[in-house]
Amino acid sequence: MQRILNNSSEIETIAEPWFLLHYLSINKKLTLSKYSYSAIQKGLDSSIDRKRYLQLLKSHILEVYKEMSRKNIDREFLYFLDKTPRYYWILNEIHELFPNAKFIYLTRNPINVFSSTMTSWGDNSFKNYFYSYEDLNIAYQKIIESYKINNKKNNILHIKYEDLITDTKYTLEKISNFLLLNYKISSDIKSKRIDGPFGDNTGIIKYDSISLLPLMSYKKFTNTIFRKWFLINYIKKIDIDFFTLFDYNRLTILKSLNDLSLKKAFQIDDIYYLIKTKLVLRFKLNLIFGKTYVKDFKRSYFS
Repeated sequence: MQRILNNSSEIETIAEPWFLLHYLSINKKLTLSKYSYSAIQKGLDSSIDRKRYLQLLKSHILEVYKEMSRKNIDREFLYFLDKTPRYYWILNEIHELFPNAKFIYLTRNPINVFSSTMTSWGDNSFKNYFYSYEDLNIAYQKIIESYKINNKKNNILHIKYEDLITDTKYTLEKISNFLLLNYKISSDIKSKRIDGPFGDNTGIIKYDSISLLPLMSYKKFTNTIFRKWFLINYIKKIDIDFFTLFDYNRLTILKSLNDLSLKKAFQIDDIYYLIKTKLVLRFKLNLIFGKTYVKDFKRSYFS
């Protein structure tokens, strides 16, 4: 969707800024550091009124967005689009900070989300599952909670990825009306590239036009009986509210998996990577396996 909205002259965006996590996750214990995040929150609470702090923070963040956009253009626009998947951790905080902003909740069939993630970041395996585990499990509950709280407001729009692919014209009109855009949005995703270190580079390289193939991405990943069993149980564990709120049929999804006829029982590396994921999460070894940690370690001791 970001690649499509990037075509609008009234919308500016860059690839996944991420920086709101730095400001809005202070009291959530989402990261480890050499100083106490709880002490920062305590210091703020004792020295400045929360409402005033949020006003100042909002002004600062808007200036940062403005500076980000200046790197690309010298024109006026109506919206700056910040698409950062891990904002599910701070959704309610973003709603509180920007009560008048426009929020688009983009959802997708969970089996395709899982399969696409394993394909894009794990070479069609569970190799990096530990890195995306929270994105593929905890995120659903966080999104459900936020949507329940905020979906009655007129600045919320839910879009299904499947509708965007299969009925692009109508879905783009829906988005355009929601954003009160003056001009139609082109569905072309080839002409303008969104530069940056983050995002799904696999999809960018693979697709230069809207395609129906991502609707079946689960079939590529589900190539063994074990993976089929795994995904069936994965779907069963997702809160039923997700399917109800966002118009997905869990039974239909389960049927699409059950209908797969597979001969190969399992791949030995799947067992290894799933055990590795469990150990990494149990003992917080992601600090060691994380790419940033490895780079910093090499820079500190081998440069």
